[in-house]
Amino acid sequence: MSAGKAGRPRAAKSIERDLVDVPPSRCRACNSTRRADYEHVQIIEGAGTDPQGRPYTAVELRPTRCLDCDQARMDRTWIYVPGDIGETD
Repeated sequence: MSAGKAGRPRAAKSIERDLVDVPPSRCRACNSTRRADYEHVQIIEGAGTDPQGRPYTAVELRPTRCLDCDQARMDRTWIYVPGDIGETD
């Protein structure tokens, strides 16, 4: 085995990436962001409009519990797929 350095190979191009801030989900009871692992994640296919008025193509539901107050909750994420139903130019 070689004892070469780990990391990106020489002359490899670095990829420019947009930095997107995603707020963590919070418990409505105690406002904590600490949660148990997600279990039994569901993806529900179907187009619609999210609360901000953006079209979506599916909804992901992730059941979890707050690690601070043990409140059960469902974290919901709208999935947007470019080119699917509801996209506008």
